[in-house]
Amino acid sequence: MQPDNPRTRIGILVIHGVGEQTQFEYLEAIAGNLFKALSQDPARKPQIQIRRGAQSQLHAPTESWRNVPAVVSWWSQETQRWIDAHFHEVTWADLDIPDTFLNWWRLVGWGLAMPGIKLVDSTRTFQARQQHVCLPVRLSVGRRLSVRIQLFGVSLLFFLMLTSINMFSWVLRRLSITFAPIEHARGIIYDYLGDVKLYQDWAIRDDGLEALGEKSRAAIQRRAVRALATMAGEVQHKRLDSYYVFSHSLGTVVAFNALMELGITLPNYFSEEEWAALPIAMKIQAGYDSPVLQKPRRPYWLGKRDAIDRSVLFAGLKGLLTMGSPLNKFAAMWPAIVPVNREALAHPVPWVNVADRQDIVAGNNISLFRSCNGTSTEEVAGLRLRNVPWADRLSIFTAHTSYWKADFMPPNPLGRVKGRLTGQHPQRLMNRLIPWLETGDGGRFEPPDDRMPGWLATCLYGAWLAFVGLALAFIPAFLLRWMETLWSGGDAAIHYSLWEAVIETITNPSSLAMHMGAVIGAGILTVSVCSLIRYTWEVNRDRWTNT
Repeated sequence: MQPDNPRTRIGILVIHGVGEQTQFEYLEAIAGNLFKALSQDPARKPQIQIRRGAQSQLHAPTESWRNVPAVVSWWSQETQRWIDAHFHEVTWADLDIPDTFLNWWRLVGWGLAMPGIKLVDSTRTFQARQQHVCLPVRLSVGRRLSVRIQLFGVSLLFFLMLTSINMFSWVLRRLSITFAPIEHARGIIYDYLGDVKLYQDWAIRDDGLEALGEKSRAAIQRRAVRALATMAGEVQHKRLDSYYVFSHSLGTVVAFNALMELGITLPNYFSEEEWAALPIAMKIQAGYDSPVLQKPRRPYWLGKRDAIDRSVLFAGLKGLLTMGSPLNKFAAMWPAIVPVNREALAHPVPWVNVADRQDIVAGNNISLFRSCNGTSTEEVAGLRLRNVPWADRLSIFTAHTSYWKADFMPPNPLGRVKGRLTGQHPQRLMNRLIPWLETGDGGRFEPPDDRMPGWLATCLYGAWLAFVGLALAFIPAFLLRWMETLWSGGDAAIHYSLWEAVIETITNPSSLAMHMGAVIGAGILTVSVCSLIRYTWEVNRDRWTNT
């Protein structure tokens, strides 16, 4: 019989990335796949508890839900204890800007003008607090040029994508055909690319009470800071022994911002009632007044030096996991959005950053951050960074959303037989997290098993990018040929099919080159003009505006 030892209670705060997730959708994915990984070892005897009630349904539609929706428990043979993992979530998908005609065209202009980003950001808000934070590693001239070239390629692909979608839509309307994927493509672009624009946008929101009068990212950070305070309060009241932060995609930027927030600006994210309810041990008086220029604005009921003690807030933090993180891209493009706090965490916290080699969002390892008084990129204000490259997916289209995938058993028959005979299963990311969660020792984390050699993943990545680029250039080319025939009218136009246009375009190299050249040339001209306008605006923005 197993001894009746006390349970170890840990909290796991999950922060989702871009997309239209419903509340607890990401939490359910993480908790469910952790359970699958645990189930590969019957000795762990994993269990899931779902909390229910009038205010605590698993898929409650509002943010008023206050209890933990899921608890995953298992027996740890190493620690000889039961482990209870209490899941919390930061949901921010509902803070998106409404999808209106004007907002859509703002997104289009933003996407086409990416190369015009100033890169060296020195906004007044950052200048007001620069004695307490520092920017990521400054890019060299050559690196900035490389970033602009890459951004030009991204904007050109965005132009080709929009061109293809609009041309397809025109042709289908002309033929009175309804094709759902084309109809929904615009919404998908708005949902995903719009979230990136939402978080970096300098504009002040004029809709929604939660974000009204602030930048969108302030409302998102408010939820993250409150969730961290909830976790810290659970540790203070002995309901949790420690907690972890698991984040994905743009959620990794949200998590990093919350962990790097100044102690004196943290209270700005709370309502008066929430501030009063915080544990006394978490509140201190700072040694300096709060900055005059800060976002979000400081509530009138707070004293000038009211602050949160970061050493108490993060005392129970055992680890940060980032998956598919674009933090390096933010550091290169919008450095003032991701500053590093000069005050390090009270104790070293393991930071594991996992990036699939096929993940176009994550790209390279996180390498542009370091402590303000240090030179090593492996130590960032008390976070001990460990980059873990991974080769798990064959496609760039699935790599970004597959980090947490786990199986009850290996998916192929031979793998299942081998697992039953040897007790060994493919060690994916969720499998590798289990020893870390059981012991709290970040050094116990081992890289997941690769499904292919690293060189093959790199070759596939390049091949996929080349394929996407050629496809997005070819599609408008044959659509132009199709549209020319449809415009001409007559019987030939009525019976001229899509496949005839494709075959004719492929078999006529001169026509293909002419049409592809026209589309790509229009894209280069459009991106160049939009980028020049954006660069002029960003260089003079502080002088032209008072925001």
